[in-house]
Amino acid sequence: MRLFRKYYVPAGVSMDWLKSIAPIIKKANLLQSGGDLISAKSGIIMYLAGELDRTGQPNGPARPLRPSAICQ
Repeated sequence: MRLFRKYYVPAGVSMDWLKSIAPIIKKANLLQSGGDLISAKSGIIMYLAGELDRTGQPNGPARPLRPSAICQ
């Protein structure tokens, strides 16, 4: 709920609605790896740290990870 209060409520999302979906979220398996998030083009993770240059800029376009490269 802390995440909801900090980000969602100030953005105008109803706290009552958030409280109603919290039990649903807790029961769901929402764990995704960084590779999953890149492959899904979620916008949460765009580049792997190794794909950034010394200034922190991407070396090229984001690319999905090979399944064998994902640590679980």
